[in-house]
Amino acid sequence: MTLRARNGRGVAEKRLRIVCGEAIVLTPPMGWNSWNCWAQAVDHDKVLRSARELVSSGLADHGWTYVNIDDTWQGVRGGPHNAIQGNERFPDIKKLCDEIHALGLKAGIYSSPWITTFAGYRGGSSDEPDGRWSGWGTTSRTSGWANARLRRTTPRSLANGHRLFEVRLGAE
Repeated sequence: MTLRARNGRGVAEKRLRIVCGEAIVLTPPMGWNSWNCWAQAVDHDKVLRSARELVSSGLADHGWTYVNIDDTWQGVRGGPHNAIQGNERFPDIKKLCDEIHALGLKAGIYSSPWITTFAGYRGGSSDEPDGRWSGWGTTSRTSGWANARLRRTTPRSLANGHRLFEVRLGAE
């Protein structure tokens, strides 16, 4: 297919190739992240209210399907894998993920391989089995590679150390 545009400045053409199939997505993964709205003041109810707003506003109908629980959910270690558990503001992360899924959305969670997270909460999640997040019902994980101590060093070290990536957990 060739796209053509014409205006007072001239004409432009660009060849467009449309690809469909199982290996691609029609839109990039889009959604809401708790840090951008609530930062360290986030809790279970605020995440759930924001998820409901994605649906009621119609954004979910346009591909906004991810609800990411960012930094500050981390509590003490425990459970069968001595994994990081939710804190008092997130007493039941599996329940929260189930509520998000009931709205037709996907749940994601933040983690950090450092001793502390970017906001200074318990880190060290790289030594925990991915099955814990899958067991909670999360479908993606965002990791911050800069901890609080690194953030206080220099702008250059922050730029070099702050790497984000997403890992898919299990089938959707």
